Amino acid sequence: MLAGAASRRIDALEPSVANLRYLRRQLDRGPDDSWQPFYALCRSLDPALPESCTEALHPVRVVPGTVDDLVPGTYDLASMNFVAESVTEDIDEFTRFCDVFVRAVRPGGRLLAAFMERMPSYRIGAGPVWPACPVDEATLRAVFTPRTTGLRIARVVKDLTLPEYGDTGILLLTAERPAGPTPPVTTSTAAPRHG
Repeated sequence: MLAGAASRRIDALEPSVANLRYLRRQLDRGPDDSWQPFYALCRSLDPALPESCTEALHPVRVVPGTVDDLVPGTYDLASMNFVAESVTEDIDEFTRFCDVFVRAVRPGGRLLAAFMERMPSYRIGAGPVWPACPVDEATLRAVFTPRTTGLRIARVVKDLTLPEYGDTGILLLTAERPAGPTPPVTTSTAAPRHG
């Protein structure tokens, strides 16, 4: 929705069959009413967004697949929000996901990402334990500095009105893929620090 004012095409990469079904339903039948307050807030902050949420979703194409299905150099801009740190507990796998994310944009392309800061693995009620890689700013710098230029990381303090899962805030990242070929990175990354 937020990219609706600035994008001709948006690919939403999703591996889950249930999530694919949900996304396609939102696009085919229009977004659920529960999205309207969020979209109204977005429009109040960015009047360039289309008048309706349905219009904002018009450029979205749902793409079944995983990070392994991304073709390097495909996109002008890639956005990843709360993904790489919430699908693994392994720092090397986290690093691989971030490397594929960087390589998904063409040389000179832009990257936007949000990470839960120091998020440990957690459980909701009696449900399963959800994996997490507790990254901090030093971890992100170790992973992205050799792969990007113009790296900027900003911290958003923890919202204490939200449920407690052990995170200490949000880290927002912007960067560009270097204009030349991205060299293979073989150095190991810093281990995540636990908060």
